Amino acid sequence: GTVYHSLRQWSVFIMMDWLPIMLLCVSAGVYFLAQSTRWYYAALMVLGYAALQFSVRNWLTAENAHLFININYAMMALLVLLPVLIYLIYTKWKAGKWVGYALLAFALALTFRIADKWEWLSFGTHFLWHSFGAIATYCMFNYIYLTQHKGAELAANNARNI
Repeated sequence: GTVYHSLRQWSVFIMMDWLPIMLLCVSAGVYFLAQSTRWYYAALMVLGYAALQFSVRNWLTAENAHLFININYAMMALLVLLPVLIYLIYTKWKAGKWVGYALLAFALALTFRIADKWEWLSFGTHFLWHSFGAIATYCMFNYIYLTQHKGAELAANNARNI
């Protein structure tokens, strides 16, 4: 993101702004679904996301690129949030407050990204998008750390009960 914002005059650098975020979100969604359900549900989720991405892009980019970008980030959040919800149920809500913190931080981040064009601050609010996005990422990584052992424990117990 930093390289893109510094060198945005070259369009190739725009991928450095959103591609790592998208790959991280897809990876997180796949991870949480694969931990709590069958792997092919994760594969179907990725295919569904790709199809939705192309259809929304064709529908919105010609009319309003800024709206498409914001909807795209919200879709990436859902790509993580829905599998996390399944995983929360699977782990019996262990450390779920960290998902709540991440969701709150992401909601604030997206708000500041949208509000940047409203000029709430003379120097903009885009930096708050990045700051709260980083906080949301930290919360999700902490959630993974806290539940990793519990998830393995539950899988072993479920395998014994079958």
